[in-house]
Formats: sequence, C-alpha cells, structure tokens
Amino acid sequence: SGNSVRPLPGLALGVAGVAARTTRTPAAFTLTFPQPLPPGRKVVRVFLKGSMPGLRLSASAGRERQVVTAAWGAARALPVAEFELSDLDRALRFDIESAAPGGSVEVHGVSIESVRPGVVYHSLGVDGATLDSLNAQPFLAEQLAVLQPDMILLDFGTNELINHGDAVPPGHEAR
Repeated sequence: SGNSVRPLPGLALGVAGVAARTTRTPAAFTLTFPQPLPPGRKVVRVFLKGSMPGLRLSASAGRERQVVTAAWGAARALPVAEFELSDLDRALRFDIESAAPGGSVEVHGVSIESVRPGVVYHSLGVDGATLDSLNAQPFLAEQLAVLQPDMILLDFGTNELINHGDAVPPGHEAR
C-alpha cells in the first residue's frame, strides 16, 4: 500500500490519495467508522485498477451483501465498482475473490455518498500531502469525473512549506 506522502514505487494513486494492491485472493479489508453513519441508502464506489481474472468484489454492511463481477476492459481497468447499501452503519467490509490465480487488483479509494441531495465533502486529506503530491496522482482526473463535482475547493497550508525552506514554492503563490 502507499499514499501521496509515502508512495510505493509502481503503485499509482488516485482521487483518495491512497492505494493498495494484492496479487492473492481471497483478500479483504474493512472500513470502520468511529461514529455511526446517518441512516438511509448510500452509494458506495470503489475505485479499482487491475488484471485479475474473474474478479469478484463484494461489499457487506449489516445484513446486506452485494457482489460485483469485473469485466476488465481493453485498458485492463474497471474504474469503479458501485454498490447501493441501506444497512451501512459502523462498518463496511470488502471481499476480493478471483476465478483463477494471476494478475493483480489495486484499490484506489472508496467514496460513500447519501442518495439524498446536499453537499458531499470528499477529502484527499492524507497527512503531509502537498499540491505537488496531488498533481502526481495519475488517476485523479479520471476518478474526479466519476464523482461529478459541481465545485472543487483546494485548501493547502503549512505542508507546502515543509520541503521548501519555509517559503512558498514558485507557482504556488495566492493570486
């Protein structure tokens, strides 16, 4: 795994600023929330890239379980697996399985949105991230298009100064 501050060579990052790769299945990971999520239906998007044959990704929350089977395209990438869950409260588990050995799958982040109208706050908040680390994420534009933002706010602060001798780097000045 890697993130925008501690990248792993050969592991590209996307809109979440983090990524993890596996070449073995079964594999799983769980997101645990410190506070219960508000009740109601949620759309869960998992940003992926891979070449694992017959990939099956399942999402489980409470008593619900949904499975998506990947059909890798010519670019060997399924940009997004999408689930709709109503029983999402404190934990969300993902299981990764494949029909045959070989290949890999990368997870480039998870987006969880309510289906109700309102503001969606999506944070790239990796501790220590800078504008340069954001610009170095090759899947950022492609994955941002999936999120369909009406507005993007970039808020940077002292991280910009850390590696530049306490001076604002050229080209980063406020206009």
